[in-house]
Amino acid sequence: MPVTRSEREDTQGWGVSGECHSTSGHCGTLDIAQSRITNNIEFGVFTSGYSVTVTASLVDHNQPTVAGTYGLGISGNCSSVGHTCGTYEIRSSLVTDNHGAGTVFMGMDITLADAVVRRTRPQVSDGMAGRGVEAICVDTWSACGSLTLQNTVVSENHHIGVLTDGVPLLVDGSLVESTREQADPSG
Repeated sequence: MPVTRSEREDTQGWGVSGECHSTSGHCGTLDIAQSRITNNIEFGVFTSGYSVTVTASLVDHNQPTVAGTYGLGISGNCSSVGHTCGTYEIRSSLVTDNHGAGTVFMGMDITLADAVVRRTRPQVSDGMAGRGVEAICVDTWSACGSLTLQNTVVSENHHIGVLTDGVPLLVDGSLVESTREQADPSG
């Protein structure tokens, strides 16, 4: 008999993950090209401190945890090991039909070029978020990074198409459209 979603005991089933080595502090690189990362639990791609390039790839339908949180397409943040932030370049790729956020980055330099981030759904747990692209400063290290959108489409997400919190933003030849209203959590 197949295991249904509600019967699962695991709370994470990440697609691709890279984190700095806890002893040496060495942070690697990750190149994803002409690939599909789909239907994982919590994160399609998660990195901490890595420099990442995603090219001509599809990151889609990543699902929330059993508790109904996350289901993010691509997420990157600074590493507490060596206080390294890394970078992200997402080129000619589609990030679609994820939950909570299509992409979310903390303290990193990010470039999305000729990319599409669309149809991000709110979190199942509270009906909140569903943002397309998020870039946030890491207050503990004063790391903000930057966000550049070049010829990128951010479409049909919820609440906010592109959110920056203290992060410098450059939008060049891009389209942010059809952002949906955030659900009222009070019902």
